[in-house]
Amino acid sequence: MDNKPLRRAIKIFGSQQRIATLLGVSRKTVNGWLNQFKRIPLHHVMCLEVLTNGEILAEEFLPHLKERIAEYKSFLIGRNCVDRIKPC
Repeated sequence: MDNKPLRRAIKIFGSQQRIATLLGVSRKTVNGWLNQFKRIPLHHVMCLEVLTNGEILAEEFLPHLKERIAEYKSFLIGRNCVDRIKPC
């Protein structure tokens, strides 16, 4: 798993702690993602895409789920509820 998208998110938000706060997880969890101990859950990468206003796409975090993410986005857009991906 490539952690470049997460590094970019940390640069955008300023710290691992800020991302943790925005996502409602611990800084230790974010650090685990950064150091590739755990994968970032799909709902969190979707939130990060929303929080970065699309600057970092969910597919960049989980490229192996590219098709699933596209289907999920289509589902949300088709129901006009993209903003309901929250709480982030």
